Amino acid sequence: MVPLSVMVNWQRELKRFAPGIGPVHQHRGANRERDPHRLARHEVVITTYATLRRDQIMLAKIDWTVTACDEAQNVKNPTANVTSAIKGMKASFRLACTGTPVENGLSELWCIVDFAQPGRLGSRREFRDNFERPLVDALDDTEDQEGHVARLRERLHPHYIRRTKEEVLKLPAKTARRYEVSMSRRQAAVYARILAAVRQKEMHPLAGLQHLIAVCSHPLAFQKTRRTTDPERLLEDAPKLKETIGILERIRRTGAKVVIYTRLKAMQRILQTVIRHRFGFDPSVLNGEIGGHNRHWIVEAFNEGQGFDSMILSPEAAGVGLNITGATHVVHYTRLWNPAKENQATDRVHRIGQNHPVTIHYPIVVGDGFKSVEEHLDDLLQEKLQLARNVLIPRKSLDFMGELERRVTREHGTSLPGSLSEPLRSRGGDPGQWA
Repeated sequence: MVPLSVMVNWQRELKRFAPGIGPVHQHRGANRERDPHRLARHEVVITTYATLRRDQIMLAKIDWTVTACDEAQNVKNPTANVTSAIKGMKASFRLACTGTPVENGLSELWCIVDFAQPGRLGSRREFRDNFERPLVDALDDTEDQEGHVARLRERLHPHYIRRTKEEVLKLPAKTARRYEVSMSRRQAAVYARILAAVRQKEMHPLAGLQHLIAVCSHPLAFQKTRRTTDPERLLEDAPKLKETIGILERIRRTGAKVVIYTRLKAMQRILQTVIRHRFGFDPSVLNGEIGGHNRHWIVEAFNEGQGFDSMILSPEAAGVGLNITGATHVVHYTRLWNPAKENQATDRVHRIGQNHPVTIHYPIVVGDGFKSVEEHLDDLLQEKLQLARNVLIPRKSLDFMGELERRVTREHGTSLPGSLSEPLRSRGGDPGQWA
């Protein structure tokens, strides 16, 4: 079982590493096999979680030798239909593969393990009492926290194996470069207006932080007024954009390729406009609007092309199943507030198959006499990086946005009202800005 976006990857990897296995059968689509006896004749069957949910009765009739779940966080919810379907399948051996076994709470880890090794962590209630509650209670005590994590690892051993690139691979070097750039006059004015709106309780603080980050990318990435398409004006309004184009100019001289990450759809369009003007080609853009199979063909063409090229991606769209080893440079234009997810985006380039050193570029907008939201975010990501690498600690417990709010509040000497845990759309934000 896999997400649709990685089906092509699985077919290629099986052909590459297990050429002796018979043709791989894709079980999906309107014309998929409906007879369990005929389906069972295939040596390897790949299906999606969505198809499994629809065909769970038929698939549960087959005696599978191995049942493997890739991106197993798809079965993290004990009450979801897909979880019931996967646990109902018969198999002599079960395997769950995921880089994010815990995102919101340890109950997700219990659910995944309960599929792979039923009973290993006890009942759901026993796990909550013995592991989840003690670990959450210890989040402010690093030593106590590490003790609970060690006890959990001991219970999981030897069925839980964590493989990191550093332990098993010798990849080319990865170098990070940080560039400090000032705000334009227009950026500074819009930035100040957003801070004033939050102080006066005219804007919810979560929306305020999101908009401050957007303004640091480009003032037009926030404003809803008619946007200029004049490339020179776009560059003038955002020194960060001008610095990024300078980075691309230097990369072009080496004939290398670069991936640029930003969640903002408006910023993706601005980057595309300016790159077209400066370099004479339209860079590909991958975001949530591009389907799984199309993404693979776009990435394959990018990897196999000769000479300088650039691709603009939403980090979320690149989070699963993409191997962009044709690039040797990564620009994090609009930062994520979760270092684990940001690293996951970087690792689309710095992964198996990469034969050249990789350079990561971080253009960061700095304030004039104060720390900008990007400076605070950069500090926070550096501080939380090691903690975020511990995959058994809930990401939600790290409270990146809450800490960012506290830092911006201290910087400007005002209390930001409201709860940052509320969704952006609940208080007048513009979720359509985000890819």
